[in-house]
Amino acid sequence: MSCQTRLPKLLGPELIEINTSMKSYEFESKTAAIANTPEKARMASLKRQKDVAAMALSAERKRQTIARAQKQIARASLSK
Repeated sequence: MSCQTRLPKLLGPELIEINTSMKSYEFESKTAAIANTPEKARMASLKRQKDVAAMALSAERKRQTIARAQKQIARASLSK
C-alpha cells in the first residue's frame, strides 16, 4: 500500500498528492526556528508589520489613482 493518498483540491478538479508519512517537524515554519529568542521574535514581528503596512499603503495609493481616473473618464463622457 502506498504512503500517499489522492485528495481533491478545494478550488479545482485537479488531484494533488499528499504524503501521509511526513513527520510533524516537517510542518513547522522555518522562521520559527530562526526567531527563537523573544528579542528576535519581536524584530521579526515588527518587520512583518512594516511589510504589511507598506503593501497596504501601496494598494491604497493604486486604488485612489484608479478612482481619480474613473471620475475623470466619467466627467469626460458626460461632457460629450
